[in-house]
Amino acid sequence: MPGVGGEIETEHLHRYLLARELSAGRDVLDVACGEGYGSNLLAGVARSVVGVDIADSAVDHARVKYVKPNLRYVQGDCARLPLEAESADLVVSFETIEHHDRHEAMLSEFKRVLRPGGALLISSPNRPEYDKTLSESNPYHVKELDFAEFFTLLKQQFKNVSVYAQRVMACSLLVPYEHPESGFTSLSDSTDQSIQGLARPIYFVAVASDGDLPLLGASIYERSQLAELKGEASYLEARLYISERVEGVAQAYGEARGAAQVYALDGKAKIIELTFPDDLAPLIRLRLDIANAPAAISLYRLSLHQVGGDEIWRWDWGGDVFINSGGVLCLPGDSGATLLCLNDDPQFEVAIPPAILALVRGGARLRLELAAKPLLEELPAVLADIRAKARPPLPALASTHLPAGLGGHLEGLAGLLKTQISRKNATISVQQTEIETLRARQQVLYEQMIRAEAQLELLKEFAFSEAGGRLEHL
Repeated sequence: MPGVGGEIETEHLHRYLLARELSAGRDVLDVACGEGYGSNLLAGVARSVVGVDIADSAVDHARVKYVKPNLRYVQGDCARLPLEAESADLVVSFETIEHHDRHEAMLSEFKRVLRPGGALLISSPNRPEYDKTLSESNPYHVKELDFAEFFTLLKQQFKNVSVYAQRVMACSLLVPYEHPESGFTSLSDSTDQSIQGLARPIYFVAVASDGDLPLLGASIYERSQLAELKGEASYLEARLYISERVEGVAQAYGEARGAAQVYALDGKAKIIELTFPDDLAPLIRLRLDIANAPAAISLYRLSLHQVGGDEIWRWDWGGDVFINSGGVLCLPGDSGATLLCLNDDPQFEVAIPPAILALVRGGARLRLELAAKPLLEELPAVLADIRAKARPPLPALASTHLPAGLGGHLEGLAGLLKTQISRKNATISVQQTEIETLRARQQVLYEQMIRAEAQLELLKEFAFSEAGGRLEHL
């Protein structure tokens, strides 16, 4: 979704910007268009764009949010596209193939709707490397592919296939995969051997066609630097994880059975409601990942509500409700608590009595009333408040006098501050270099101007002397 930054934004936008390069003047089909921003981007240059998604809610949202005369959205299954044969010049499908196992049927549909000589641009996680980035398997991925599986699948439908490797570092880099002629070489201090192309790609992006293939070349995408320089995101995501008892066995936390909501990092009070699944089994524990980036969150209220809205539990503002925390520090106050989220994965369990958890039914909601501000912006005021309330008053912050729990987080805070300072210093260094370059250019221009003026004076003197000589001759 637009506004959710980080690696996922960089990965997705890089692909769509490449797709835009191929879309000019063409009829384009965007399969699994989701929220619709990518189709809207392509419609800026394409002759026409159709965004297809299996979710009615996504299509309804896209139709309202993105309106262009050459853009439409339809609900449909990627393995049974609601489109006529030979109706598209370009099919785009990102983050689709791994979410189901009907790969042959999907590619057959892509081939059906493409006109002769049309092209497919498709992405797929590189299973061996993608798995290394996860602490647990992605529950939304049904069937991931490695390079050989992905390439073989495409070759079954298309005569020509080129595969590109993608990985996000400080930016997103996408280069031809295992093509010596690409001119791209990966070097490493951990091995004596160089690698042609991009080492350890997390994703593959392929272009396939029965006609000539467009060349994507090697490209780099750098997202807007504003959020990076400020050390913050524009939006945060709150995510609820649940542990249930299924057939007498306690289940581990997993994304598939939880809920999530995106909210703005703007300091304004807001209400977030995280809904339990309708087929909820007996509930054992709750875990709340209240943010996905460093932030200072003022939590005013936390409560549980049944489907009809009846409140069955409310937090009493005591700090002991947050247990087994990681990357987050709770500072209780008189009317809530301040939660300092110190990294990109702050989390804690909500210690709700088992008798209350037993009452929770499917469709119930965990309701939060909160306001979120950038951590580095709010941290000075938080630390000043700690000093002011300390008894005896603190002359300076020292770990031996800090509230319980804060001393152990000082190292994390120091690391966060150091990272942000390093980013700002790097930015300042780049700006200083640019300033020096401009000054050098200015000096060159100044010297050129002086030389030009001197040459002009010489020309004037020459012209006057020539004119004088002619007068004497006459």
